[in-house]
Amino acid sequence: REGEVVAVAAEKSARDAAERAGLRCGVSGPARGFPGVAQAYREATLALASASEQRPVVALDDLSAFQVALVGADATTRAVIAAKGAGLRDEATVRAYAAADMNVARAAERLRVHPNTVRYRLERIAAATAHDPRTFAGLVELLCVVELAREAGG
Repeated sequence: REGEVVAVAAEKSARDAAERAGLRCGVSGPARGFPGVAQAYREATLALASASEQRPVVALDDLSAFQVALVGADATTRAVIAAKGAGLRDEATVRAYAAADMNVARAAERLRVHPNTVRYRLERIAAATAHDPRTFAGLVELLCVVELAREAGG
């Protein structure tokens, strides 16, 4: 395919070679013989979608189940998820709140703001998006939006 370089190598040597060469690459799990090459290619492509300048080599196993599901989403699924976050302007608060396991005080520490500021921001996010991040279901909806935006570089 145009614009692609495919390397087939032993499990970890592909990662090491790519890092030394300064390439961005996705690394699949081990392929089971020649019939497994197609699946390994798809896995490596999914992992590559999460590569960035800060993280140039990404193995599929490095990604969470959540990230793998989102990276592998088709165009229709991506469009539906993006539409759900149309009013979201504060991804940092959503990320910090999730990373703090929905604990306002810990999220405030991460963001270096007062806990009441986090509460206020969460209320504004709920009003703007119709998804309340203070509930598990609302937070999951918003995390899908935030993760896809991060992946797209937005």
